[in-house]
Amino acid sequence: RLDAREENEPTPEAYISGFGSKSCSRDFEETRRSRRARRWARHEKRWLAFASDEDSTRAISYDDVPWPPSTKGMLSAVADAEMADDETEPKETDALRTKKRFVATRRAYRRLVLRWHADKFAARFSARLVDADADLIMARVGDVSRAVVEQWSRFVQESTNEEKRRT
Repeated sequence: RLDAREENEPTPEAYISGFGSKSCSRDFEETRRSRRARRWARHEKRWLAFASDEDSTRAISYDDVPWPPSTKGMLSAVADAEMADDETEPKETDALRTKKRFVATRRAYRRLVLRWHADKFAARFSARLVDADADLIMARVGDVSRAVVEQWSRFVQESTNEEKRRT
């Protein structure tokens, strides 16, 4: 569900129909990223609350798990959040930005794999899963984990191809 601010933000058509300039499309991209960052920030807050309750004996149902807002683009969304935490230099070179992007994506991958890998998730939470939901929860955890690994593989391949083009 979108919050009120997200509902009132301009659509891509509003940006494109204006002058169609690159700055308009850049503005739309920044708006899209900020919406995505807000969704992931809310998810992160819910996850931290969920994970901090690890010692509880309360049973976990499917609806209790703070599932990611989307698996599409999940790795890049978390990497964007990682990069937002870093300071940017005013005269940053493309090579430095690319390096920072790679490092942020690697950190995001590590964090997501530790969170969503089926064995890691099961080790932390399986004793508390509601029996009726356990298989469904673990199947969804597996789906999320596979999405993270696929996105990482794609990112590494694209990074390698980009590096080859530059040399």
